[in-house]
Amino acid sequence: MRIEVDCSKVRGHFPHFWESTGFTPASLLLQSSMQFQLDMIGAIAHHGIRYVRIHYLLDLVRVNKDRWDNILGYDWGYLDKALRQLVKNGLRPIFELMGNPSGHFGDFRNDDTLQEWRDFIVALAAHLIESFGRDEVKRWYFETWNEPDIRGGWFRGSDETFCAYFDACADGLWSVEPSLKFGGPGTCITLSSTFKAFVKHCVGGANRFNPKAPVRVDFLSVHEKGAPQTLDNISPSARKIIQREKDALEYIAAVSGGALDTVPFWNDECDPQ
Repeated sequence: MRIEVDCSKVRGHFPHFWESTGFTPASLLLQSSMQFQLDMIGAIAHHGIRYVRIHYLLDLVRVNKDRWDNILGYDWGYLDKALRQLVKNGLRPIFELMGNPSGHFGDFRNDDTLQEWRDFIVALAAHLIESFGRDEVKRWYFETWNEPDIRGGWFRGSDETFCAYFDACADGLWSVEPSLKFGGPGTCITLSSTFKAFVKHCVGGANRFNPKAPVRVDFLSVHEKGAPQTLDNISPSARKIIQREKDALEYIAAVSGGALDTVPFWNDECDPQ
């Protein structure tokens, strides 16, 4: 194949929309090798990378409890150290509300656990604003638990449980700062039941923590990688990625009747698997 590119003709503006990278787990941020990587990523010319999406950030938080298992407060030390590695390099997190501080939180189907998680998110948002400044944190993005549609995987619970978890997170964040940006669902199976349930929840679902208010979502996210059929073929199909993204967008449009047309849509985990 021969490809010729005529650089003398300008066809239009090509927006730089691929501005994020990511990795797992968050504990890598405490290692000198990853800190060096962030120095390099932050040094990319023209802000080539602006955001870093990291799994299990909340595992860096420690819960201080009394002997009756009641929460007395939180130790944010490791989380602060990790996030400072981003901020000092001009980077910002896509902060997944993912992880279980000190293994304290149980089943989100339990109303007491859900309320306790909501209160934890309040404490988290307040601490981040106090530590990094309101203007800085308002530039971050907050996202749901990664890939909740993997059954028996990272998120434990039904589609209904996931929507309740979303409401708890949203209420916690926005009670501290209403302009914080929060979205999801970060699903990885095309048109999974979790993705469909979440879209329907955002359109006309019952807000678990504020029944009188509509469910708000600031962006919708999916994971489409166009994975190859065999391990020997390491070239993912861009055509399949685009088609599956279109399938998701068409579903959103059909279900929302235009109500979500202005909500940004992301494929925020698109590595060549």
